[in-house]
Amino acid sequence: MVEENKEEIERKLEDTRRQVQKEILEKINGLEHQLHRTSIADSGDYSTSPGIPLQNSTLMHAERSVHKILKPPTYDGQSSWYMYRRQFEAAAKANGWTSQEMATSLVISLRGQALEILQSIPEEQQNDYESIIGALEIGYGHKYLRQVYQSQIKSRQQKSNESLQEYEADIERLIHLANPQAPKEFLEQIGIQTFIDGLVDFEMQQALRLGRHTTISDALVAALEFKDAKEASRSYKSRDLRERMDRIHRFAREKLKIHSDKMKQRLDTTSTETAFKPGDAVWLYAPKRTKGKSPKLQSNWKGPYTIIKKINDLVYRIQLSPRSKPKVVHLERLAKYTGHNPPDWFVVEDPLPRTEDVLVLRSVIRDE
Repeated sequence: MVEENKEEIERKLEDTRRQVQKEILEKINGLEHQLHRTSIADSGDYSTSPGIPLQNSTLMHAERSVHKILKPPTYDGQSSWYMYRRQFEAAAKANGWTSQEMATSLVISLRGQALEILQSIPEEQQNDYESIIGALEIGYGHKYLRQVYQSQIKSRQQKSNESLQEYEADIERLIHLANPQAPKEFLEQIGIQTFIDGLVDFEMQQALRLGRHTTISDALVAALEFKDAKEASRSYKSRDLRERMDRIHRFAREKLKIHSDKMKQRLDTTSTETAFKPGDAVWLYAPKRTKGKSPKLQSNWKGPYTIIKKINDLVYRIQLSPRSKPKVVHLERLAKYTGHNPPDWFVVEDPLPRTEDVLVLRSVIRDE
């Protein structure tokens, strides 16, 4: 039930709003027609005005001074009401309008949200210029919007995609809207402080605080100069950084090539080196970490070991001492021992004679 009543009330309000808007538009059309007839009377062209007799037109022409009608601009509530009122009253003064004519022309000039202000004015006062001005002052006058502009000034910050020129122009606009009657020097100082505090570049902000600026335009010029100098310095720094990075990369490539050549040389030497034979003394690569000692102070090579047997071309059996356990290791873990104290405990046994050699020896002995 409540919802139905609510919908019914909303429907009635919407119908009333449409009816009021229709009446306002009809009244505006009538006022425009009246203003058109007045303009014809002022211009002296009475032939196009059938509703005015020639004698009355002549009388009206005699009473009015012939002058060009200045049409004021329209107002939709988006621009400054203070500046628009100055323009409108200047046009009204130049045209010599009466108070009722000013009210008529002002109503015709309203658009959008500003036109809806007429709904708050009683119908009998809609021809009263002061009543219309009072309603517009409440909605768009500086007296009531000054606090709004002042709060915008306090929270104004430069946007990420906003240039310095756009930022400065908007601050200057807000300053004049918030303090239209203030002295120029006072407005400039507020504008300078707001401009500097809202800059997104902290370095630029600090640099501008050190300067002395008379106007906000001076602060803008200083900010543009700082921006140009910073971009030039950034270009130099980026070029210097690029050169340093090139040097580092070149140095790294040279060191990597040297290391690669050494590894290749060692690998080639190992691959072409004569294989070890039993009895050779060798070092064994067996890195082991000892707790409490620095890895740099520990030796990764153990030995000397002795080759006991060559299992194949890559695998050997080695032994550290006669009583130690033999190990089977890969060739890459072995290095030739070149010291002065090679192990001498291992005795290489003579290889058994081949069958062919035995037969040859027997034939020689038989012949003898």
